[in-house]
Amino acid sequence: MVFGDSDFAANRFFKFQANGDLFMNAISWLAEEEDLVSIRVKSPEDRRLFLSETQSKIILIFGVVLLPLSVLAAAVAVYKQRK
Repeated sequence: MVFGDSDFAANRFFKFQANGDLFMNAISWLAEEEDLVSIRVKSPEDRRLFLSETQSKIILIFGVVLLPLSVLAAAVAVYKQRK
């Protein structure tokens, strides 16, 4: 088993991009404990998005009004160009 460097097993990188799983699986494999080699389940994180009322209105106006109108305008422009 060859790794580019040992930083992936350092404390500050251990939880990033499954570095911890890679390290633990490598150790289990080297110890000939293949039954311990697995992808461990991640604990779910609370990743809520908190928006102010102004931000909610901007997203609503953009998503419900401006974006559909721009698609409609593009469709009309293509239709007129082909006609």
